Amino acid sequence: MGQEKALLLYRGKTFLDHILVAIRVAAIDCAVVAVSRLSDNIIHHCELANNIVIFNNGDFGDGPIGSIRAAVHFLINR
Repeated sequence: MGQEKALLLYRGKTFLDHILVAIRVAAIDCAVVAVSRLSDNIIHHCELANNIVIFNNGDFGDGPIGSIRAAVHFLINR
């Protein structure tokens, strides 16, 4: 697609923003958002206040699973 999926627009907001709104509506106070080290666009374009941002500094070849590993590692060691 040539664009980070989290930044795809839907009804005026990014895909990630819609997910974070749904999390807040579900009365979850804080979400863990795992992004790759190359995801500066996500940090600058999404409403990440009151959420924890985890950087996946692993091997880029790991793909999305690397970000999941980083988030799980953070939660286990919190």
